[in-house]
Amino acid sequence: MSRMGSKDELSGRQSASTPRSLPEGWERLTIAALLKSGGSIKTGPFGTVLKAAEYSIEGVPVISVGEIGPGVLTIRKETPRVSPEILKRLPEYRLNDGDIVFGRKGAVDRSALIAPTQDGWFLGSDGISCRCKKQRTGFCPILSEQQWLRSTGRSWGECQF
Repeated sequence: MSRMGSKDELSGRQSASTPRSLPEGWERLTIAALLKSGGSIKTGPFGTVLKAAEYSIEGVPVISVGEIGPGVLTIRKETPRVSPEILKRLPEYRLNDGDIVFGRKGAVDRSALIAPTQDGWFLGSDGISCRCKKQRTGFCPILSEQQWLRSTGRSWGECQF
């Protein structure tokens, strides 16, 4: 018997493999379809591209797995930063409003949506960014909320769009 549609017997929650129903007018879209429609996925720079010695105490925050919480970015005093010169040299790692960042190692279940006030921050080496095509501006916030829901076990009714 297939476990699709089954509920976790201990918690009563739907299993992770169970497709959830979507609100009317929404479509289910895979990451592959996102990429085919003009979106992108990017890992952060490796040490050959950006050396730790290039981090600074001034400039824009470097978003690594330590800054990514469940649906939120936390910038601490210790958070490394990069200068405007680094951003200019490595524009492909610049985060834009509406991107989603994920941890690439360690806490891979955490993700956050880049807010307008975080536009221009820098993707760290242990991060992954997911960028949606402009015509799908509503998709990235929804994907971000979906990732948060999975990591916390909450329901669609608790989303705030």
